[in-house]
Amino acid sequence: MLKSYDSGFRQRLSGVLSRILEICDPRTLTRDKLSFLASKHRIKWDDHGPLTLIAVGKASLFMALGAIDFLRREEITGGIVVAPDATLSTGTGRSIASELEAFGLEVMGAEHPYPGEGSFRAGKAVLEVVRNCRGRCLFLLSGGASSLMELNLERFPRKDVFSINKALVNSGANISEINTVRKHISTVKGGRLAQEFSGKAMLNLIISDVTGSALDTIGSGPTYPDSFDSTFGRCRDILSRYDILKVLSDEGRDFFYNGDPEYESPKELPNNDRMNHPQMNLWVSSSETQESAPPSPPPPNGGDPQRGFLRIEHHILMSNEILVEKLSSEYNYELLLPTTEPVEGLSDEWFTADSLATRLLDLCRRSLSAKPNSVGSVEKSSKFVIGGEPTVRVMGKGTGGRAQHTALLFLVGLMTDETLWKRRNDITLVTFATDGMDGNSPATGAIVDRILFEKFYSPLDESDASVRTKMLEAVKKYFYKFDSHAFFEKYDSSILTGPTGTNVLDVYLLEIA
Repeated sequence: MLKSYDSGFRQRLSGVLSRILEICDPRTLTRDKLSFLASKHRIKWDDHGPLTLIAVGKASLFMALGAIDFLRREEITGGIVVAPDATLSTGTGRSIASELEAFGLEVMGAEHPYPGEGSFRAGKAVLEVVRNCRGRCLFLLSGGASSLMELNLERFPRKDVFSINKALVNSGANISEINTVRKHISTVKGGRLAQEFSGKAMLNLIISDVTGSALDTIGSGPTYPDSFDSTFGRCRDILSRYDILKVLSDEGRDFFYNGDPEYESPKELPNNDRMNHPQMNLWVSSSETQESAPPSPPPPNGGDPQRGFLRIEHHILMSNEILVEKLSSEYNYELLLPTTEPVEGLSDEWFTADSLATRLLDLCRRSLSAKPNSVGSVEKSSKFVIGGEPTVRVMGKGTGGRAQHTALLFLVGLMTDETLWKRRNDITLVTFATDGMDGNSPATGAIVDRILFEKFYSPLDESDASVRTKMLEAVKKYFYKFDSHAFFEKYDSSILTGPTGTNVLDVYLLEIA
């Protein structure tokens, strides 16, 4: 996972990264949650008609396997699994796809991080499966679904879907802003899939890739009502703020400025709470209905009894917050302040790669000032963990992503600071994107440590006082091109896992000896 000629030092860190993937294993999380719900609710999977399985996202293949581990073969009557093309192109991806197809599930590949033709095919196929479901639906949702599953609203030009997504992702907008716009141009986002569901009940199991795990934001909320502040007006503000309107056609701009009310995303769904139901009659055997289960509410006024009424339940299986808390407990990392709310006095751009790198450097300064000499042991070192996904406004054409760009920002700051530079060998930063694909690069993250520095200045004369200046100039060339991956790969400090089959944002580990 980590390239190294000092296997002991980096092997320990590789063990932590492996543990991250173990904690986030979608197959285990899905299987265990279904088992728990079956025990808690006494679910009988053969009641109330056939069971349809839908899985969309970076973790879809493994989540579907977890469902199959729990369910008997004959209980799944059909469904569809949508996964990234990059995952399906691997040997593991192809093997899992074959296993799922043997259960009668259709497996489709689609594009990420920007929707492509495969995304439109997947969106249409998922919509048809949802419309045709007459019994119960098990919907498995994970990060990446916003790109993997798409189908534009009739009045919004399909050609603009591609350009608006790419512009949004590279603009520096946060995920809530990006998905607010996505929900207003799609037939399969912002609760619209739930509107099309005419079956008996839908159980949503979710692996969150959103800070705070807002259900209307994960995967752009295909089966959850949109938030009340998500409107055409807010879309216009976002598109103007990030100068994105210019990439749209005249028809695309007109769609946002003359939005027909019928195209506004649904803020409520019929016969469905905005909150989780602790228990659901339609997921419990009719012969064993628990006395404490809530009664089915009456149909809303004007409801169509032929269409059926929604009972939809949502459960978060894993999130970035859960992950970093586990790491803090297991490895004695100090958990930094949660990143779910903006810091008072700062703008809503507070969690950028720049601000995160600055915060990490400040931690280094404070920790090192408290111990003028290296403690020389892992046990006595200061260790911090922070999770989330900082925003980056991409200005260059290089390769990399948020995690590697943050590491490069940190490196520039470290090399600029005389005090930190003198103690560089006491500082280690690991940046790790849990999905295994950081931005447009093949790496999942990077490491800044003494091994990187040794690799970097080994060809230079260390006695030359200008060495640091020369190194800093070299680093900045990569930085200004947004080519972080090329830099860390060159000096054997990139982290490579390949697609991990999960996605719970990024993890940043800082150790100061």
